[in-house]
Amino acid sequence: MSKRYYSRGKLLLTAEYLVVDGANAFALPCKFGQDLVVEDVAESESLEISWKSIKNEGEVWFDGRFVSREFPSRTGGVRTVIEPYSSTDDEVALNLSMLLFKAFQLVDTVPKRKFEITTTLEFPQDWGLGSSSTLIVNIATWLGINPYELFFSWTKGSGYDLACASAESPILYHKNGIDPIIANVDWNPSFRDDIFFLHLGTKQKSEREVKKYGQLVFDREAAILQVNELTKRFVQAEALEEFEKVIEAHEGLISNILKRNPVKEHLFADYKGSVKSLGAWGGDFVMVTKRPGFEAYFASKGFATLLSFKEMIYGS
Repeated sequence: MSKRYYSRGKLLLTAEYLVVDGANAFALPCKFGQDLVVEDVAESESLEISWKSIKNEGEVWFDGRFVSREFPSRTGGVRTVIEPYSSTDDEVALNLSMLLFKAFQLVDTVPKRKFEITTTLEFPQDWGLGSSSTLIVNIATWLGINPYELFFSWTKGSGYDLACASAESPILYHKNGIDPIIANVDWNPSFRDDIFFLHLGTKQKSEREVKKYGQLVFDREAAILQVNELTKRFVQAEALEEFEKVIEAHEGLISNILKRNPVKEHLFADYKGSVKSLGAWGGDFVMVTKRPGFEAYFASKGFATLLSFKEMIYGS
């Protein structure tokens, strides 16, 4: 018997970095996601998992096998660990075995069964739309555990990407441990056809960026109040000009915190429209507002992957 689990990718439009400290963030679920298919094969003497991960083009990028082992615990019980038995990539296998171990820690019992698991991405790995977050949500759904509990045992992020994984619409997200505050938003601006998403061709490691951000010294409470107001204005903007003003103010705020130039100053200083970083600065996608000849402009700079709002955003 096989079961399929599916989660959507994400884009963080406001409150990048500050969302970790509890700022209100506006995020969008994407049309591209990742599925996880679990085949329950048979009973076994231990937990055995054959794992295969497939790229969006159909190529297998990871193949591995995992097994559980039991050890006496200090309290007199039994401690179950999950170890890689074989793999095509030792680093991926180690990270995945740790994630599976933490997931099964949240389950009452570790089943002594053989499973064949296949994951398939719908987007290129370097797009940064949430290959890790969609995997965490899919594993949590399979095992019937709280995805946020698994997430926060694994990383120090905000969890907004988990909320997008099952969202049916844009969301406002407020970090609140394993019980975040999530509000659906009916966001359908008149200028949506002027919004595009440009891939920069570089991928940032979110956990590393969050760690660096956590070491910064600044007035976090004041910054959260400012970004909360900008998020509110961002969602409520009724005209493109007003929307672009919010973008410029938001980029300026985060620039002052990070002590880094906004992506527009760095790469597109002569562009007439707005350019906004999404998530960790310096990688993945940015949001741009349309101007005449914008496609040729970005192509001349060496950036060819440009998706419209309708192409990228779920429910649009």
